[in-house]
Amino acid sequence: MSQARLNAFLLKVQTANTKFTESRSCLKALLKVMRQQVASGNFSLPPLQPGILSAQQDKRGAKYATAIQYVQQTWGKATLQYKGPNQPAFTDVTGPIYVLKNTQVTFLETDTTTQQTHTFTVNSASNSLAGAVTANLVFGPNTHPVRAIVFELQPHVEFVDDFFGRSASDLGVNEHVKLEFRSVPLNVTAAQAGNLLWGIHGTIPPNADTARKMKGKLQRAAGNTAAPLADGTAYFIAPWATDANWPDSPRPSGRSSVSTLRLTIQSGASTGLFVEQTFTVHTPQARMVATAPFRHVHGRPSAGFQGDIYFDPKNVSFHFIEFQEGRGTMVAKQTGFRGMQDFSTNPTPRQLPGNPSGYFAWEGARVHDHTGSWVNILRGDSATGCQLNGSDDVYTAPNPQWPNRYNSALAPLLTKPDLGQLLHGKETNIPSELSWKIFWKYKAQDLAPSVTSQQAEHKSTMDLNGNVTTSKAGASHTCNLNDPTVA
Repeated sequence: MSQARLNAFLLKVQTANTKFTESRSCLKALLKVMRQQVASGNFSLPPLQPGILSAQQDKRGAKYATAIQYVQQTWGKATLQYKGPNQPAFTDVTGPIYVLKNTQVTFLETDTTTQQTHTFTVNSASNSLAGAVTANLVFGPNTHPVRAIVFELQPHVEFVDDFFGRSASDLGVNEHVKLEFRSVPLNVTAAQAGNLLWGIHGTIPPNADTARKMKGKLQRAAGNTAAPLADGTAYFIAPWATDANWPDSPRPSGRSSVSTLRLTIQSGASTGLFVEQTFTVHTPQARMVATAPFRHVHGRPSAGFQGDIYFDPKNVSFHFIEFQEGRGTMVAKQTGFRGMQDFSTNPTPRQLPGNPSGYFAWEGARVHDHTGSWVNILRGDSATGCQLNGSDDVYTAPNPQWPNRYNSALAPLLTKPDLGQLLHGKETNIPSELSWKIFWKYKAQDLAPSVTSQQAEHKSTMDLNGNVTTSKAGASHTCNLNDPTVA
């Protein structure tokens, strides 16, 4: 093609100067290099630059300005060039071009500098790379056939904890997923598509811990924390929290946030275009299910059960976080008991806390401290939700002084003088209740910060007949006074 461009250049020179001869022209050096490249078949503009500069500096160079500009715009370039909507410069059309479906591409006929656009709306004619479509672009008397692989991109997700019935678009906090892509037609590579890079959409906080908390983390692979490559693959760790404005304690469970990931084309006709994968990220809502062994002492008001803990929603995985019980203070009172009232806040009296009383008060204002270790959570199950790898012994033991009045000289009040003084002479055999609200927490397995997500109430009630119902976080078990002893 550059032989034709050499001829076109000479025609422009003859037009500018009908007496032109190569041996006497200021273009002699330039023409020498051009003919050498035509003979070798290797065309490149930079070796022509010294000859172009020499001609431009010659007093006769002005005559040939149009011809020289033609060389500069065409030499070493394809007849046709293309540029996508976000490409910084035109690129030669040298073979089939890869274009994301519905992309408008601008084409430049380099010899005439005329342009026109074409939108590729149809996929390749077959489901293979041999099925390129052809766009016939007409520039005046010239028609340029352009072959293109018109492809579609689809995000592809592989869940590290995959299970039957799980959601394809929801994640649990800190859940891990592998990111890839699929194409139509099949087997378009990341390089052919224009180098595909996964990224997190939206403003990412500069602090790495905050970024992972609110946006999640992208890395190269499960064991490789380096940034993803532009090969269309990545490894995503979902945010371990979903609300930056949570109060300190407790933070609400069951909240969700949205994480959007973009697979962006880095080069070629479709530079800057992208497809997205959006996940709804959920914090866990823990609940308890009562199972055997159940606990009761025959003839004594008492009830208990083994509590298995499960996490909702059931269609995501919480396998990548750990669970712990935190603090909580017990409150015991007679059913219907009301403490003293402060009438200084008229017209609405303010309830003041009263002294402990009732059947359960012998326990005192017990404080539940943090459990000794964090417990891992098993893999997903769409029928039950993820299960905690361990059970909770939920039990309210019998009051050793029932059914008599409290006597501060008897065990266990004997070892609790302050409590014994408060309870001495009060009834034990009247309807009573116990409330023990205990914080439940979770954290990412590899991070120190934790989230206080909810309060689980351990509650026991005793009726007039000495029957006790004990419940916690949705689980409940009732034992009548004369039920057989179980332990």
